[in-house]
Order: sequence, then structure tokens, then C-alpha cells
Amino acid sequence: MSETQGISDRSTGRADRVAADMPKLVLTIDGLTACRSHGGARFRLSMGRLDLASLQPVAVVGPSGSGKSTLLDVLGLVMTPAKLAAFIFFPKGEQPLDLATLIGKRQETGLTDMRRRHLGYMPQTGGLLPFLSVGENIRMSARLNNRMDEAYLDQLATLLDLPAALMRRFPKDLSIGQRQRVSLARAMAHQPRLLLADEPTASLDAVTAAAVTDLLLDLSPRFGITPVIATHDERLFARDGVRRLHVAAKPGAEPNTVDATVQV
Repeated sequence: MSETQGISDRSTGRADRVAADMPKLVLTIDGLTACRSHGGARFRLSMGRLDLASLQPVAVVGPSGSGKSTLLDVLGLVMTPAKLAAFIFFPKGEQPLDLATLIGKRQETGLTDMRRRHLGYMPQTGGLLPFLSVGENIRMSARLNNRMDEAYLDQLATLLDLPAALMRRFPKDLSIGQRQRVSLARAMAHQPRLLLADEPTASLDAVTAAAVTDLLLDLSPRFGITPVIATHDERLFARDGVRRLHVAAKPGAEPNTVDATVQV
């Protein structure tokens, strides 16, 4: 059976019904199995139904190698699940998107458009393009989406402590903390519905990590963006209003396999 053969068509027509029942969701995903293989070893991540509420920050917590990044890859539409019963995304002011059907039919154009318009991504190391200035890095996603709102971008830069003089510099000239703030600004520049951050504080000292965490949790919802952050440091997110999804992994029943489960 192919990797996509297990994807069900049951989600067809469900998007409108779910939207009527739960209009404040960002997404709902159900019956997920995602698999990875490397060097003869096989990793399998499973999750039941997950409903993400609009503007509620979510921390995906667990030790390194437990499957946090795998979950973010599925949510970010850069990994094709082996099985998927339903995956519905709710854009702002638009009809719900039946992503399970798009994935099952391999409609890459629709998936790419959804990623570009509605998702923001903040990688662990910032992921800034070295040949672009700070200002050009930040504005890139806004330009690609024709969402150049200068007032919004100026406000974002002010709140992230990114002065005008910094905009002319290049990533190599920045501290690690500055690079992460620029990366956050770029992820938010096109005002996405969902922001995915993969271990954004792993390379930071304790003080800077706490500051970046505060910015992620406080600024994103203020601008209508729901953040989902993968982290191995649960203490940073032990606060009211943050939903925590625990990912746990254990040896599988078969040799050279690991089974991981997302506790929703």
C-alpha cells in the first residue's frame, strides 16, 4: 500500500459541517499516522483528533527525537502522512479548506498556495537568507503574498525592537537573539493564520530564550496569529492560556522501529 493510500475521502463535505459547529477553530485534524525511515530504522507518529482553537498558543513538548518536528512538518504541509482521516483548515474570512482531499489527490498547487498565504514558519536557526538585508528578509513573505502593509510592518518592528538602522544590516552582522527576532518578524509579516516555530529557543541563553518565548506567545495572538511551538523545554511554556501537547516515543513492536504518540 502506498503512503497516501490510507488517506480517507471521508473528509469530503465535512468542512462546512465542522465550520458551522466550531467557527473559532484554526484547524482540525484526525486519524493521523506519519512515518519516516532513515538508515534502516523506521519512525511512526500517531495522533487522534486535534482541534486547534483560534489565538490559543500551543506548545508541542517532548524530548529530542520524540516526533515534535514531524508533527510540525505535517501541520506545515511539507510531509505527506501515511494515514489521515480528516484535515480541515479555517482561513480568515474564507471557506474552510479540505486539506485531506488536497493531500490525497496530490494537488500540490493548492497545498503550495495554502502554505504561502496562511502559514508562517520560524526555524530553529532563524533561516534568514544571507544575501538579503534584514529589511528584505522581513518583507519577503509580505511581498510574495501582496500584503505589504507598511504600518503593520513598522509596528511589528517596533514591538520586536528592530530599529530602522538594523534593517540595512545583513544576518551575519546580527546576534543570535536578533536573528530570532528577525525570523519571527518575517514569519508574521504576511499576517498568517498559523505560525509554526520549531525549537526557536534551542540556541539561545536562558534570558534571551525567555524573551523570545514572551514575544511568540504575546505578539502572535495580538495580531490574529495562532502560534504552535515545538520545544524540549516545557518550563518556558508553563503558564496560563498555553495549551501543551505532549509527544512521547517508545520502541515499537517490530525491530528498529519507534512508535510516538501525541497526547491531545
